[in-house]
Amino acid sequence: MSRSALTLLAFASGTIVPIEAVPDPVFSQRMLGDGIAIRPDHGLVTAPCAGTVIQVHRAGHAYGLQTPDGARVLLHVGLETVKLKGLGFFPQVAVGDRVEAGQSLVVFDLAALDRDRVDALSMLVVENSDAHPVSWYATGTVRAGLDRVLQLGAGADAPLGPAGADSTEDMGSASGSARVRHGEGLHARPAALVARAARGFQAEVDVLHAGRRANARSVVALLGLAVTGRPGAGARHRTRCGRRPRRGGGGAGSGPGPSRRWHGPA
Repeated sequence: MSRSALTLLAFASGTIVPIEAVPDPVFSQRMLGDGIAIRPDHGLVTAPCAGTVIQVHRAGHAYGLQTPDGARVLLHVGLETVKLKGLGFFPQVAVGDRVEAGQSLVVFDLAALDRDRVDALSMLVVENSDAHPVSWYATGTVRAGLDRVLQLGAGADAPLGPAGADSTEDMGSASGSARVRHGEGLHARPAALVARAARGFQAEVDVLHAGRRANARSVVALLGLAVTGRPGAGARHRTRCGRRPRRGGGGAGSGPGPSRRWHGPA
């Protein structure tokens, strides 16, 4: 199924910073997907496109949108802002809301971030940029809701399921549990590491927490679990095994092999 091109508008007013220049490898190495960053001039983040709100982090600093044609856009305000535990962030939307391009998502206290020496550099990433590849990036200064920052080219549908695996082939399943020891819970950085590990295997990996389930390949879905770092917090993972894990960038062409069971961190 082909995908149409999509224009994403500036989600903040400020100066463009290439995603590879963000001083956090989760973003600069595109673990979360391809995208762009803006150093904001004002404490306002707006929707870069029309879509449905699928994620609002409890700390108010991260938002997920899904467009009508399936692009999943993650907006992350500042670096290490999860540690502020929502202080100075005022969400303007809730999960399930429909938004239009330029609509306010969150108002935040930019001066407070400066006083606390928290980097306000904010990122937009397209989580499934394999299916919605970025074909153009803006440079210079931009105005929220007015100027283009990214153009997504037409691409083929790339589901979150195991790449190259035969959906009818089931070589067994495994499950396990893990305690979340990160002080701020399963926020963007650990979620990106979990998703990257899960993508290395041709298996369907789900994470279950508090009665909710998330595809371990999706950072937005993992953030939606709202796994905290409080004592005793944990999650279970369930894996349906397929073929051997991809190594060295191999995909469907790597050939069949024995099933493997992944018991990675939740």
